[in-house]
Amino acid sequence: MDKLVLYIQQFRDFCFIFLFTFPIFSLKIITMSFVVFSILTLFLFLIERPNLIKKDLFLYILFILPFLPYLFEFCFFSSNSLIRFELEKKTLFFIAPVIFYISSLLRKSLSYFSALKTYVISVSIFSILNFSILFFSGIMFSNSAYLNGSYELRTFFEKISGLHPTYYGLFSTTATLFIIFYFHKFSRNIKFILVFFLFFNILLGFLIASKMPLIILIFGLFYLTYLKSKSKLQFVGILIVILSCLFFLSNILPSFHSRVSETINFYSNPGVNNTLIERNAILFCSKAVFWQDFFTGVGARNSQFLLDYCYLYFGFSKGFVSHFNSHNQFLTLGISYGIGVVFLFVSLFGILFYKLRNNKTAIIFLFSSFVIMLTESILERQIGVYFFLFLSLLFIQAVKNTNNHSVLGNTK
Repeated sequence: MDKLVLYIQQFRDFCFIFLFTFPIFSLKIITMSFVVFSILTLFLFLIERPNLIKKDLFLYILFILPFLPYLFEFCFFSSNSLIRFELEKKTLFFIAPVIFYISSLLRKSLSYFSALKTYVISVSIFSILNFSILFFSGIMFSNSAYLNGSYELRTFFEKISGLHPTYYGLFSTTATLFIIFYFHKFSRNIKFILVFFLFFNILLGFLIASKMPLIILIFGLFYLTYLKSKSKLQFVGILIVILSCLFFLSNILPSFHSRVSETINFYSNPGVNNTLIERNAILFCSKAVFWQDFFTGVGARNSQFLLDYCYLYFGFSKGFVSHFNSHNQFLTLGISYGIGVVFLFVSLFGILFYKLRNNKTAIIFLFSSFVIMLTESILERQIGVYFFLFLSLLFIQAVKNTNNHSVLGNTK
């Protein structure tokens, strides 16, 4: 019996680590791995029968509360395909916190640092493979690929990778910052591999040039420079190097140059093809719909219809045809269910920042997630749910274990 339990623990650990390959593997495979991980966790819980720790339960429940309205709306409008689709994307919020809470009660800790390394490796492999495809396809050498904010290049990238450029930018940015933070902990041979990973993550990140992930990367580099610098002079020196590299990249990478120019032109000489004008129209309509039902929201089943109506009313035909969501996770929740749900979701972030304040990598992750949600509704895609939920729960459980806490970010 003891041997069987040991094998189950090992396989459960493998399934847990495999969850963090979501940047590169099919989400169906990741979902299957989560189901197996959940079953094995429940099995071990029934065998060990540990005591429940009530003081830890509130934090896990807080992950569930902002998304309960999706479940309530489905109960009243179960025949509506839109709310059914929205609930399917949010289902993990009702299950994963419970499973991770149960997991935290078991005797054997999971390999949290291995999970984080798996995430970094998966993102880096993804970067290398897709950069190679872009390079050999020849699109990188076409002038037309860099027009209108590098629209053609970004569209081709999404087609070959199956991942939206903003999501890739978020993954590569966080993976890059994690590598830099832990770089000193590895042997010389491993450092060569990490430099290789860094090169492709940063290069493809700047080539795809998703605005907000690049802004997060720049601020993240400033933050890490502050943490790692041994003196003010060294801090200033490294900042100058970073800013010089950014200036250099903006001149040699057409896509990055195009995105920078697009931002400058928006304020000085906006044109019809500027994507920031489109974002401005989306924000205007999103705020209008949100204020219309500030306290109760309009329901997830109605939110896109009202946004499309606003786009049509103000002549933003592209938004109407493409059915753009609010591109702001907080507004998306507010439009659907009102300010109360927004408050719950923001409270989740506030408590996470407080609980994980001594964990530097967790702060990087939380800052990245919060900022990206100001310009993208990342939880409206399943891969965005996996990113936010799995990594959040990973850091929560890491700080509950003394050994993992020292490994997962409590170092300078």
